[in-house]
Amino acid sequence: MDIKLPDISVFKLTSIIKKKKPNIPIIAQTAVASDSNKLKCMKVRCDDIISKPIDQTLLRSLIQKHLNK
Repeated sequence: MDIKLPDISVFKLTSIIKKKKPNIPIIAQTAVASDSNKLKCMKVRCDDIISKPIDQTLLRSLIQKHLNK
């Protein structure tokens, strides 16, 4: 899920999703991989974060990691 969504913040949307479906893995993606963005993502229970440009191999690895839990 991209951190820069047009109508709702990723932090609010992740909180909503995790309340309803806590086991759904959410990987945040961002162009700015700052420590504060990472911390905010983890506070709302994003399962991981990846920086843009997206490395396809890393993304596949993260998806596999969270689907195997």
